[in-house]
Amino acid sequence: MIYIVYFYLAWSSVAEYFVKAGIPAVSYIDELLALVLFIHLLLGKPKGVSTPVPVYITKRVWVILGISFLSMLVNMASPLGALQFIFSILKPIILFYWVIKFTQDDQLMHFAIKWLIFIILIQVPFVVYGLLTSGFTGYTGDFATGATITGDAFQLAVYMWLGSMFSIAYFFSKKEKKYLVFLGLCFSILILTSTKQITFLFPFVVIFLLRKQLRLTLTKIIIFASVILIIGETLFNFVETIFVRNYGVEQSDSDYFAAVEGSEKIQGYYSAIYELPGEIPVPLLGAGPGQYGSYVGMNARTPLSKKYIMDYSDLIPFGFGGTLTYRSSGLIGIYGDIGIVGLIVLLSIYFSTIGISLNYAKGATLPFDKASAFLATASGILIVLESVMQNIFEGNWFLLNLFWVMSGCVVLKQIRSQNIIK
Repeated sequence: MIYIVYFYLAWSSVAEYFVKAGIPAVSYIDELLALVLFIHLLLGKPKGVSTPVPVYITKRVWVILGISFLSMLVNMASPLGALQFIFSILKPIILFYWVIKFTQDDQLMHFAIKWLIFIILIQVPFVVYGLLTSGFTGYTGDFATGATITGDAFQLAVYMWLGSMFSIAYFFSKKEKKYLVFLGLCFSILILTSTKQITFLFPFVVIFLLRKQLRLTLTKIIIFASVILIIGETLFNFVETIFVRNYGVEQSDSDYFAAVEGSEKIQGYYSAIYELPGEIPVPLLGAGPGQYGSYVGMNARTPLSKKYIMDYSDLIPFGFGGTLTYRSSGLIGIYGDIGIVGLIVLLSIYFSTIGISLNYAKGATLPFDKASAFLATASGILIVLESVMQNIFEGNWFLLNLFWVMSGCVVLKQIRSQNIIK
């Protein structure tokens, strides 16, 4: 069964390419793999002594299930849509549960890290080919032309980002120059293919993880992150508006410009906070699981998702966001579907798990253990920060799967070393 987890990780790193190649059936492979793991989690019996699953996740998962059920009843939402939404949100956590119950940590940790390094190195010829064929132009940003193995520039940037984090951790643990060479490779490709999200978040996470060496307090880090996010998003929105105004549609299309004059994320937050509550019975419970901003809700084209999302994206011509299939912010989507309480509970699961990996990284003495915990921490931080700008909590994301597999391995190590999580 562990080979299914191996395949799950490997598949999620290249699945986006097959989806964009026009093979729709492949989008259900990860759903099937998660379902198989879930069934085995319920029915399978671990060999030897069973490892206790930390309750800090289980209790909050039950809270999310309860909120989703109440929201479905109050809003008379579709039970099938609710089930799809819940499974989409929780399926990466199935990996965590499975790792805790069934696997030996080192073999899976080694595979995850080796696969990450492999998927980074295999990108290099594609990047070089893209640079040569494009004449070193048109290769940056979301429209990078050589990153075919990952599907798009954002996926490629995520791999290089994680490789940079891992090489930094190993260098500080072992002080070997070869990790600086790997860091230079990853960072160079990251600069060439970076999207706006990665560009904003990379310096913040590096500073956070190296805060002791830099002697920074959490308050300074939060201020630094806020300034970067606000300035970065404002600048990008300005450039995007000017670019589309000049090259996208005719100036006379006033409806379109009314929609894109402000940031799509800002508009999303505005509609979710100020407009949506007036249309649903209990705003704290959201509009119902799968009914507002989630990927499931978008495919279902519910009245709310069509009003607040489709009417926006339909105005944008093809090639300039017209194929948008979800509200491009995980925070907006979850808030709209299961309310502020559900969003807080979901975020608390991620924050708690990040904290556990970070604490383990502080006490780990072996370079491999420290780097593994460091990678899990960095992945979790990227997920939470990315949720401001990307719909990252749902779908088949390598970053999500890697985070929960690595976090499961870290927690398993803590449990087996008698450092039981309370």
